[in-house]
Amino acid sequence: AVKVAHYVGKTPKYRKYHEALPEFKKTLAEEYLNQAKANAYLMVDKAYKCAGNNESMAFFQKVAGDHFRYAFEAATYQLKDLEDGIKFKKKMVRLKMEAEKIKNGPNKPIDENKSEKMMRIDPKIEVDMEEIKKELEYFKSKALKCYSFALHKAEKGLISANPTRLSCSLNYAVF
Repeated sequence: AVKVAHYVGKTPKYRKYHEALPEFKKTLAEEYLNQAKANAYLMVDKAYKCAGNNESMAFFQKVAGDHFRYAFEAATYQLKDLEDGIKFKKKMVRLKMEAEKIKNGPNKPIDENKSEKMMRIDPKIEVDMEEIKKELEYFKSKALKCYSFALHKAEKGLISANPTRLSCSLNYAVF
């Protein structure tokens, strides 16, 4: 859903929703991140502790890794949305400055300071981007740790054709 919302904003057909889309995407991503984290911790803190054998231990760790990966993907789209917003703002400023050059003619210089001021990024957005980058590293490391542990448990006691072992191998390999 987060990925779809990200790309909807780039589709001309949905431009009429442009005003509401940023807040919708932000809310969607935050809710998704919170749910993914809650699910991951549920698997690690509760379900894993009830696991009675290597297969169930591997399965619960794999599922926890999956949810950390989902959180990683949602945070990735949050970061992309912020980066896209900055690119859009810079593009609009450049277009506005070009229009001003045409309007003023060749004899009147453009105020470069005005352009620089308009291109400045809101410090709050910069802080948000740094926080998201930290979250990305956290989710990535947690997912890899869960996948690695799941794969270790799966390889320790399951035959190579076991579905849980295969899914642990696949998810670890693709992430």
